[in-house]
Amino acid sequence: MLLPDVELKVEWLPFFLDPTLPPAPVSKRDWYNGRYGEERVKSMESRMQATAASEGIQIVYDGFTSNTMPAHRLITWAKASGKQDTLVTKIFEQYFGNGKAPCDTEMLAEAAAQAGLDKAEAEAFLESDDLKADVATEAERVKRSFGVSGVPFFVVHADGSPDLPIGVSGAQEPETLVQIVREAIKDADAK
Repeated sequence: MLLPDVELKVEWLPFFLDPTLPPAPVSKRDWYNGRYGEERVKSMESRMQATAASEGIQIVYDGFTSNTMPAHRLITWAKASGKQDTLVTKIFEQYFGNGKAPCDTEMLAEAAAQAGLDKAEAEAFLESDDLKADVATEAERVKRSFGVSGVPFFVVHADGSPDLPIGVSGAQEPETLVQIVREAIKDADAK
């Protein structure tokens, strides 16, 4: 463990990488190729798969993507239960490992159940429009406040610190994130 002496709180915030994606599934590979170009996707794909495999994670580029509002709503809903992080892990396993679209309500409800949430409650929630406006507002706030333009994006803030949170964009080595967390704590302790 890289930070055994630090209690971390993880909170997942919404961000729409492509808000123009339709609410129905589309080919993930076609979307990536259209957004980044076929050659860049080929390069990214092999690099990402190798990196993931070194951590025991499978990533597939076949499968589907979609508008992510249903997933973000469910993740926000799960926050009150304290199971948000577990739910995100289950959704990521389905999206990255099995090619399931983030609008797939059956997959989302099953992920909720695997995270320890009530599947019937998750299904009822997903059938409603609850939290839709809240999630859209929060996604816009996060985008504006931190200048988020891609994922992953990390926000680091030490409790009790009067300093603004630190925004870190892009995939980072664990040691880099540890250094940023330690700096935030050091700054908070110095105040």
